[in-house]
Amino acid sequence: MAEILAKVLHAVTAKSYVPLKAKPLFKRLNLPESDYPEFRKTVRELVRTGRLALAKNNTLRVADVHGTVAGVYRRSAAGHGFVRPHAVDGAPQPEIYIREDKALDAATGDEVMARVTRTATRLKDAAGEVVRVLERATRTFVGTYFERDRTALVRVDGNLFAHSIAVGDPGAKGAKPQDKVVIEMLRFPAPDARGEGVVAEVLGPNGAPGVDTLSVIRAFGLPEAFPESALAEAREVASQFSEADLHGRTDFTDELVVTIDPPDAKDYDDAVSVTIDPKTKHWVLTVHIADVAAFVKPGGALDAEARKRATSVYLPQKVIPMFPELISNGLASLQEGKVRYVKTVRMEFTPGLQKGHVEFFNGAIRNRKRFTYDEVQALLDELASGPTPPGPPSLKGRGETDPSRAANVTDAPGAPPADSPLPFREGGPGG
Repeated sequence: MAEILAKVLHAVTAKSYVPLKAKPLFKRLNLPESDYPEFRKTVRELVRTGRLALAKNNTLRVADVHGTVAGVYRRSAAGHGFVRPHAVDGAPQPEIYIREDKALDAATGDEVMARVTRTATRLKDAAGEVVRVLERATRTFVGTYFERDRTALVRVDGNLFAHSIAVGDPGAKGAKPQDKVVIEMLRFPAPDARGEGVVAEVLGPNGAPGVDTLSVIRAFGLPEAFPESALAEAREVASQFSEADLHGRTDFTDELVVTIDPPDAKDYDDAVSVTIDPKTKHWVLTVHIADVAAFVKPGGALDAEARKRATSVYLPQKVIPMFPELISNGLASLQEGKVRYVKTVRMEFTPGLQKGHVEFFNGAIRNRKRFTYDEVQALLDELASGPTPPGPPSLKGRGETDPSRAANVTDAPGAPPADSPLPFREGGPGG
């Protein structure tokens, strides 16, 4: 809904906007037809909250509320806040300073209507007051449970609220002092009233293993499971994938490609190869990035879920991936010995390491070796302390390293010295 909301507001606040009915406006936004029910819901909510007005001919326009602007509120640690108005024609608008006692019960992230009481000057920011909370960013918060004077309270994490929240009867969930809990807000705190909520979930004792990670997941509303529609699409894609199908891709599977990652890496999404062109004597660096998009149909369930998640989230001992495991740890993971689709860039460097020709490809690779940084560093240390083997730098298994078939590039002007720790050599760890 947030993405559709932003597109609607951007369209109707543009100077070039001519009031349209709902269906023509939807077509103007170039949204997929499947988004129409959500679009209608968004428009109805905008009209209900006074941000859009519906004319007699059912066209939509920005509500004419004199002296007010809509924007997103955020509270500072000191108590006062700011409203960031929505951009007009893509241009950001100056923030509006809101005194603590002029914020009503707005919380950070809420969509609010603010009245400007002082316009911005060269010396002072604009100032105003919140006149209405239009939409809550969330009603769920994470904090620490405690008791004082026989009153059950929760201190919400961060600087979201000035005071703790009363939580009625926490016994139903078995909360104990110093437990991390999730609360559902019933009444948001205001300058003249304490907030009220109810304990929805007890996460565990503050500081216990795993509780901090779970607290972050709940606080940011991170999804722990994928909808069945996305999982079904991932299964279908996986069932159709064949390592032999390289149609439309440049075949790099015979090249010596490796990955280098930390020993505890969760993703293997980039790989490299380094060779020397025997004709030009140029270094050739080829970088391969896992082509996740090859498995995602635009407008499909995987695409929609990825847009919601935006990125993978890495937490202590847990990863919340952007795509289901079948893709993130399967088809789009550059696993050792597996053929995988990639986006590739090939760059040439002169012996003096000046960048030359660059090419881009839709490619396919077979990762020959999964290295860790420690393994590579040990190999580099070994090379630095001993003689460099003859011939161009190579990894084990590269047939063209025969010194009789390539020039000695270490003699070329500007080339790395013979004892440079850049190359890998045969017999490396696990090689």
